[in-house]
Order: sequence, then C-alpha cells, then structure tokens
Amino acid sequence: MAADSLFSPSWYRVAELRPRLRGHLRVHRHEYRGQRWYVLEDLLSRRMHRFNPAAHHILGLMDGRRTVQELWDLAATAFGDDAPTQDELIRLLAQLHAADVLQSEVSPDVAELLRRTQKHRRQQLVQRWLSPLAVRIPLFDPDRLLQRLLPWYRPLFTRAGFFVWLAIVLAAGLLAAGHWRELAEDVTDRVLAPQNLLLIALTFPVVKLLHEFGHACAVKAWGGEVHDMGVMLLVLMPVPYVDASASSAFRETRRRAVVGAAGVMAELLLASLALLLWLELQPGMARAVMYDVMLIAGVSTVLFNGNPLLRFDGYYVLSDLLQIPNMRSRGQQLLVQVVESRLFGVDAPPVEQHPRERAWLLAFTVASFFYRIAVMLAIALFIAREYFFVGVLLALWSVAATLVWPLVKGVAYLARHNRLRRRRLRAVAVSTGIAVFLLLLLFALPMPLWTRAEGVTWTAQEAVIAAGTDGFVQKVLAPAGGQVERGTVLVTTEDPALAPRIRILQAQLDLLEARARAERDVDRVRWQSTQEEIKSTSAELAVARERYEELVIRSPLAGVLFLPGADDLPDRFLRKGQQVAFVLPPGPATVRVLVSQDEVDLVRSRTRSIEIKRAGALAVTEPARLLREVPAASRRVPNPALTAQGGGLVATDPRPGEPQAVAMDSWFEFELQLPQSTGRSIGERVHVRFLHDPEPLAHRLYRSVRQVFLSRLTV
Repeated sequence: MAADSLFSPSWYRVAELRPRLRGHLRVHRHEYRGQRWYVLEDLLSRRMHRFNPAAHHILGLMDGRRTVQELWDLAATAFGDDAPTQDELIRLLAQLHAADVLQSEVSPDVAELLRRTQKHRRQQLVQRWLSPLAVRIPLFDPDRLLQRLLPWYRPLFTRAGFFVWLAIVLAAGLLAAGHWRELAEDVTDRVLAPQNLLLIALTFPVVKLLHEFGHACAVKAWGGEVHDMGVMLLVLMPVPYVDASASSAFRETRRRAVVGAAGVMAELLLASLALLLWLELQPGMARAVMYDVMLIAGVSTVLFNGNPLLRFDGYYVLSDLLQIPNMRSRGQQLLVQVVESRLFGVDAPPVEQHPRERAWLLAFTVASFFYRIAVMLAIALFIAREYFFVGVLLALWSVAATLVWPLVKGVAYLARHNRLRRRRLRAVAVSTGIAVFLLLLLFALPMPLWTRAEGVTWTAQEAVIAAGTDGFVQKVLAPAGGQVERGTVLVTTEDPALAPRIRILQAQLDLLEARARAERDVDRVRWQSTQEEIKSTSAELAVARERYEELVIRSPLAGVLFLPGADDLPDRFLRKGQQVAFVLPPGPATVRVLVSQDEVDLVRSRTRSIEIKRAGALAVTEPARLLREVPAASRRVPNPALTAQGGGLVATDPRPGEPQAVAMDSWFEFELQLPQSTGRSIGERVHVRFLHDPEPLAHRLYRSVRQVFLSRLTV
C-alpha cells in the first residue's frame, strides 16, 4: 500500500520534462506557527503562492537541465520519508503551470495560452458581477509618487511614530468621552439633514483616499511596491482603493499586520484631529465638516473596515495575527475537501494546514458566508427605504451572487467534474438526500413556535392608591404587607395653608350670611348680590373641606397593603394623583404585557397556552390565562420597568417634556391572570411566552419577509 501511494500511474507523462521557473519571480521566507514556509511572488501578475520546504527545495532545483524524475530522486534523498510523492509533485507542477510561472523545453501552445488568458479575464469579469457592492475600476500607478514622498512619511512607521499616533488617539478619546453628550445630541437630525448629506458625499471620498494612502505608504515604507490604485463602487458610492498585496511578501508578521491596519489607523488619526478642530471651531460649515469626518473616520471605518468577516482590512489583520494566510480561499478549499472526502468518498488532495488551523478555517468560512449575506441584504433594505426598486434589484443581485450562482456551480460540478467520475452516483445521491432533507426541514417539518414578551405584575385600577390632593406626609399608620380593610386609614398628610384657609372661608361665609339677613328687607338688589357671594364662598369652602378630607388616604379595598418606600414617606411631599400604595384584593394576580405589532397577530389568533417566568424565580414556569386585550395599539408604556432605560424592550422617545414614558413605536397591551396560588407582588418583571401551533421554518421566513415589506418599505 505504501508503494502504491508513493508512485503515480501518470508519472510517465511528466518524468522526462525539464522544467524551470520564469525570471520574474521572487522568493520570501516566512514563519507561520513555528513552521517555515516560502512565498513565491510573481512580479508581473502581483500574485503570491505559498510552498512548504520540500516544495521550495524542488523549486530551487528547477534549472531547465534536470528532469522531473531527477527532481523527485533528489527530493527523496534530501527529505527521506518526508519527501513528496509522485502525485504530490505532479500537483505542484500543475499549480505552477496554472500560475504561468513554469516553462520547459516543450514548445508553448499558443492556443492554450490564449484560452487560459481569456478564461482568467472571464473569471475576473464574473467575480466583479458577483460582487455588486464592490466593483473596482483601476485608474493609475501610484508607485512613483509614493517613492518621491517616502522621506516625509517613513518616520511615521517607526516606534516613535506609533507612540505619537497612540498619544493623539488616546487624548482624542478622552476628550470625546468628556463631550459625549454634545457629540451624541440630535445625531440623527444632524446627519440626515439635506445640507449635511451633500457634505458627507463630498467628505467620504476624501477620507477614504487618505485611508488607502495609509495602506500604500505602509507598503512602500518597508520596501514593497504599489502599482494599482483606482475607484471602487462600494454600495453605489465611489470610494478609492489601492492594491497593497505586496505586503504578503514581508517576512515579519508585525509588518504585514500593520499594513492591513494602516488604513484604520490613518482614519482614527484623522478623526482625532477633526475632534480637536471641532472643539475649537464656532458653529458653521467648517464645524459640520469636522463632525462628518469624525463620523466617517471614527465610526464607519471601525464597524465596516475593521470587521474580520468581510474581506477588508480587518480580514487581513486577523489573518496575519493568527498566521493563517489566505483564510478565505483555504477555508473554502478545506470545506470542499471535507465534503468530497467525508460525503462523496473521493480521494481528494489534502489542503496544507497546521493542525490548529482546521477549526479556524472552517469556522471562518461558514461565519463569513452568512455574515456577507446578512450585510448585503441589510444594505439593500436600507437603500430600498428611499429608492425601492434600486434596493430590491440590489437584494436580488446579492442573493443571486451568493446563493443562486454557487448552487448553479454546484450542479455543474456534480454533473461534469472529472474528480467525481468514479463517485458521481454517490455524490449525486448524497447531494439529493441533503437537498431533500433541507426541503423537508423548511417546508414539511413542524417546528415549535412561540412569541416572547415582557410584562409586569399589576392589579386592578381601583386598587391603586393615589394622593387625593397636594400635601406633606405626616404619618404612616398601616404597616406594609399587612391586611387592611376597606376604609382603613393608611397615610395622613397635611397642608399647612389649608386649615387656616377653611377658617377664613367659614368666617367670610358667616359675615355674608349676616349681611344678607340685614339687607333682605332693606335693599333687595344688594341682598341678591350678597346671595351670589354666599354661593361662591360656599362652593369654595366645600372644595377646601373636600381637600382637607383627602389629606387622609384610606384603603379603597380590603386586601394586602403594598407600600413601596414606606420608610421614606414621612415629610415627603405628594402631588395630587401621585401613586402611594397598592392594595391587592383576594384572588389571582394579573400581568400587563406589551406585544409588538409584528407579533400581535400570532398572539391574538394562534395562542394555545401561555407560560410565564418571574424575574426573581426564573427556574419556575407558571401557567397564565388571557383576561383581556386593549383593542388599539398605543405608545403609552404602563410601567417604566418595560422601557429600555428600565431594562425592558421598549425604546422610548428621548425628547424632554413628556409627562410619562412614550414608546417610539406602537405596542399592544394584554392582561394575563396568574394562578390563585401564585405569590402576590406589584411591578415585578415577568417573562412571558405565548405558545402557538408548530409550523415549518419556511412559513416563518415568509411571514418575516412580508412583515419587512409592510413595516419597513410600506408596500
């Protein structure tokens, strides 16, 4: 078996060839995870190819005089058991041939070279069409300009330059924290103002141009070359780009990582300087431009360029720090190899990898695939809010590029690829089985369905005890948590000005009545006027006495008294209508729940049962029963605990002056009844789950897409 794996039945085809490498190549030695590798740089195509020491040894022997058989014999002598097999050497020759870096004494096939060139151009064109959010248009070669400016920016890429950059960015961060309220105030209105949108459109390309020059300067400062710079249509907006792939040839991992991070670092420096100017400038256009620079360079670059799941700066920095080059392509190759070997039973060539790289490559490939889809659909949805048809076309384009086209390629691979010629039936059967399973999972298999919501324990409106009039708390007469009867005095309050006012009104009334008796038989006109004053004073006195009676707060019901903050009540001033206490009458407690507009239809029409968990006892699940529903949606929040500020889910209107919490969106309110045996409380957070009939995943996906079109796009 060892001999069978060492030799190849196709060896006779290449054994007598005398290959040699072309002259436009450069070799660099790298260290990855303690292992030595060699990077072959093609100076014409700017492409990089990585080889292990055995392959590098064979490459060094390719002088055009030795045959392939002699190369293999020398490698076997040098490496012994670690020498490559004949099949591995054939694959190496095929890789070099496909990269156009190999030549031999065989006359070149001009027709084949033309076909390969046309194929490469078609692949580049297809790749551009498959990336609708990032189309590149090359413009000029910046290498000479960078060489002239080299003495100016080279000091920036030293340790002293890094510490200066770090000091500026940290100082700006501290200043931003100190002025955060001023920076974040009305940010949406400031950014989306029509005049500011024009400033952003003019500022964005300039900021990104400096970003790209950061990459280019980092490459040039350490001896690399930069020959491609142009414009990339990123989400339909022109953005500069630069080809900094020459950094892949740098031996030091630190330098490669700095090149990848140079753009983000340049933008952070620019945002820091813009903040310093923004703090000094007076309100006007210049200050607005500085604010836009901070927004673009300090926020968007970190969230977008710095994300390693997108093939931008963060991807290359992560790849260099983990010392896993070409994570995306190698991850895709590894995934294909796993599918071919584990599912299709094909003896697929192994992907060169360190033992600890396998998990990283597979996890990155899967995560980046789904994240790219999510990002493209989110951008398409954002554009569709303003330009519906453009956003829909962009979404369809993105789905076709990330889902439909790979599916078409997969079908073609199953039908025609030579590697499956002996396992094609098994590959088709396994692929069909997986497809049928996914279809059944999506459209036929019922999955549990529920709606989550939050609420607070509550009581009937008549059980809420509020202050009847303004006054200072004098005494708390009933103990919190105790049993009280209807009419029991709970709290007494006082208004120092109310008792003298009653005495004054009573004296005025007595005087008016005496005057009326004297005028009744003497002057009927004055008597009638005095009668009107008596009525007015009597009404005022009645109101004052009613207020005096309301200074004593009594229990409206019989039940258990809840008196929040009882120790802090004495001498506290209470406004009229301010809630003071609650009385829970005998019987089950209730819960007030808020349900969003997207989920209210499920709760109304398809609820089978209801389960709750109290925040203080999450391990206990209790049943509940629907009592009633407020028929219309409302933006009023029944309890501050349900707002985002109180730890809930409801985002509230931040504008000042609102008498109570007002939600940004409309919510539907439901009232649930808890079991009789459940402990009583008021204002405790409750997690509610409305259980519905199971349904397949495809139905949920359709409902979610429909809700997006109805709520976000109003179609």
